[in-house]
Amino acid sequence: MCFLNGVVSWVLNFTRPAQDWELESIASFLKLLYSSSAKGQGEDRLCWQGSASGAFQVKAYYKALLPTAGHVIPWKSIWKTRAPPRVAFFVWAAALGRILTIDNLRKRHVIVIDWCYMCKGCGESIAHLLLHCLAAREI
Repeated sequence: MCFLNGVVSWVLNFTRPAQDWELESIASFLKLLYSSSAKGQGEDRLCWQGSASGAFQVKAYYKALLPTAGHVIPWKSIWKTRAPPRVAFFVWAAALGRILTIDNLRKRHVIVIDWCYMCKGCGESIAHLLLHCLAAREI
């Protein structure tokens, strides 16, 4: 966020160029971002959203870590897409956490080295492959 001449503006750096199909989502994100007012003066402070007082509590953190029954995956949008069925199946398996990555294989007691075969970094997980792996990001 940048505060210049009394005007607050956002400085956004995306990790990769946007695809054509993402432009509408980016536009709605920017609209939402600029629709809220941010005060450019005053001191920033950290607040814990898990409690009403804003103070950190171990009990609230523990509850935040527990899986919620209300976690809903948009199945209709996965299966009613124009993508090939194998792509829809991959997205479905990724949403369920069932892709056979190294961490999932180790949970099933398969003896493998715990490193990413794409970037040679440590810890291959679904989140790493789909979000953080530099080698996969280039593909």
